[in-house]
Amino acid sequence: MKKSDIKKILVPVDFSDASDTAVAEAAGLAVLLKSELVLLHVVEDRVYAASALDTVEVILPNFGAIKKRSAKKWPTYKNTLTKSMK
Repeated sequence: MKKSDIKKILVPVDFSDASDTAVAEAAGLAVLLKSELVLLHVVEDRVYAASALDTVEVILPNFGAIKKRSAKKWPTYKNTLTKSMK
């Protein structure tokens, strides 16, 4: 496999310890392959079906809490990536 074969690496994150490890490993791989690293925040919720007219808050009642946790965790990933990319 050539370095140019892989252009992007997608890493789904849920802010678990496993996600932290995956981000660090993927960052090292992205540097090695000279590819772009894309992080995707994934959320599991118990509400699986909703009308297309419902708002996000109705579909995800704890959306505000998810946003707060996300805002706190992204800087940690930024620091990890900054260190890995050097």
